[in-house]
Amino acid sequence: MKILLEDLSSDFPMIDQDETGYKNRYAYLTYFSDEIPEEKNGVYSQFFEGVYKYDLQEEKLVKKIKFGQNKTGGEVFFQKKDPEFAKSEDDGY
Repeated sequence: MKILLEDLSSDFPMIDQDETGYKNRYAYLTYFSDEIPEEKNGVYSQFFEGVYKYDLQEEKLVKKIKFGQNKTGGEVFFQKKDPEFAKSEDDGY
């Protein structure tokens, strides 16, 4: 099922930085929590709940990775495994 990036509540898209300028298959994006905290400080802040792995060629969501209960994060970064051990474009951390 095709899902357009504009339909996802996400921000800070990231690709493998070694592949900048080349055609990429995957992008990684942090996604926002659907719940707005009831505390006064939380109402005015955006909270990231996890990371989407998005297939740019097939235009579909591949994976949704949650940071965990009571955890939040910021901009994601993709670190490729050592080229000697990497088996595919998305083989990393």
